[in-house]
Formats: sequence, C-alpha cells, structure tokens
Amino acid sequence: IKAKGSDEAGNAQTTFTSATFTIKAKELFKLNLKPGWNLVSIPNSASDPAIDSVFPSTSQVNTVLTHAPSDEDGPWLTAVRDTNGVFQGNLTSISAQRGYWVKAETFDTLKIDIPAQSGGSAALPPAISVVIGWNLIPVTDLSGSKADDANLGINFGAYLKGLTVSRVYTFDTVANQYSLIDHT
Repeated sequence: IKAKGSDEAGNAQTTFTSATFTIKAKELFKLNLKPGWNLVSIPNSASDPAIDSVFPSTSQVNTVLTHAPSDEDGPWLTAVRDTNGVFQGNLTSISAQRGYWVKAETFDTLKIDIPAQSGGSAALPPAISVVIGWNLIPVTDLSGSKADDANLGINFGAYLKGLTVSRVYTFDTVANQYSLIDHT
C-alpha cells in the first residue's frame, strides 16, 4: 500500500508512505470421516451448501441422513449417491443447523469452505429448533476459527442451557456404538 494525504488543518504529507503486508487465505474446515457411519455437523454455514459441493463426487461418502422431525419431508431427510456420482433424495443441502449421519466407504478428510466472520459483525448464537423427543443437533463455532472437527470441544451444560435434557449421546464409529455423555 502506498498513501499520502493531508488533514483538515492543511498539513500535507508530500511523499508516499508505504507498507507491505501479506493476506493469508483462511484454511478450509477439515471434516475427518472414518469407514462406516459418522455422526457429524459443520460448525458454520458452508460457502456452497449444496450436498454435492460439501460431499463432492471425489469423496468416499455415499449416504447422508438427517433427522428433521418438523420438516414437511421429515422426519428423516436422505440422500444417496447414484451411479453418476450425484446425490439423489430429499436432502439437497447441508446446514450448520443440523447434525448428519454420513456413511463413508473408507477414511476420508473433506475440506469445506466455511467463510470467516466479517470484521465488525456481531456473532449471535444460532437458534436451533428442538422438539420433544430425540433431536440431532450440531456443534457450532461462533468464532469462525475452528480448522477441523478435532477442536470443536464444547461444554454441554452451557450449550444446552435452558433445555430439560435427559440424555446426550455421541457415536463412536470405530467401536460402532453410542456413548452416553455426562452433560452436567
């Protein structure tokens, strides 16, 4: 950048002042998948939420499900990859407002473009609709700084504050079993 100017008092800078800086591109969010069923979410809105963009044909993902009990097409929205490598079904986009069951054939790391927060913008907590009974809720990131799914740790008590919660589970893909989480 090169700049020169004057102020309201008439003081002028007659030579250019320069500064050099580097703009580094934000890392893509890495979603690590294991063979079999994975219980996942993305921490914020993808720049292109189309299911075929989030899970491109080069990925090892062949089935994606989400539990959406209040959706008119629910309670389950599904997408299965066809022989042309394109997803078919009533699940057409991936939202940071939902959790997903994703079936991968092998280990895979997806790189998803999740734009950073704009400078000076307020980051309000998202409102995630829940119903009485089972809910599949995502883990969100207001900072926009999470680079991969390994560092999305949350405090369940704070995250679920205001809800009457009886059980919280995660799913362990390697052991192929649910794990009860102490959400207190």
